[in-house]
Amino acid sequence: MPHALITERQQYWRDHVLAAAAYDGSIVEYAAENNLKTKDLYQWKTALTKRGFLPLEKAEPATDFAEVKLTATPPQSSIVVKSCVQCRLTLPCGSVLEYFNPVDPEYIAQLLAGLRS
Repeated sequence: MPHALITERQQYWRDHVLAAAAYDGSIVEYAAENNLKTKDLYQWKTALTKRGFLPLEKAEPATDFAEVKLTATPPQSSIVVKSCVQCRLTLPCGSVLEYFNPVDPEYIAQLLAGLRS
C-alpha cells in the first residue's frame, strides 16, 4: 500500500471506509454515529479504490438463489393437467417464478426440491 503518496484527507477517509466495512452494523448506522454522510463514504470508497488505496472487493456469491439441476426431461406423471394453469412461486428473497404451461405436479415437486437444497 503506497501510504507515502496518500494525502492526509485521503487517509482520513480511508480510515473511515475501512472502519465502516468492519463495523457491526450498516454503513448508514456507522455514518450517523460518526457524523458523516453516507454518500461521502461511498464516494470516497470508490475514489480510494480507483487510486489503489483500498483493496478491490471480491464479489460474494449470491445467496438468494440455489442452482437447480433437472435430470434429462421432466418425469411423466399419471396425473396430466391438460389446461393451461398459472403457477406462481414467491421465494423468501422476493424473487417470483411464474409458469403458464400445463404443470406436471412431479416436475414442480422436483423443482421445489432443488430450490430447497
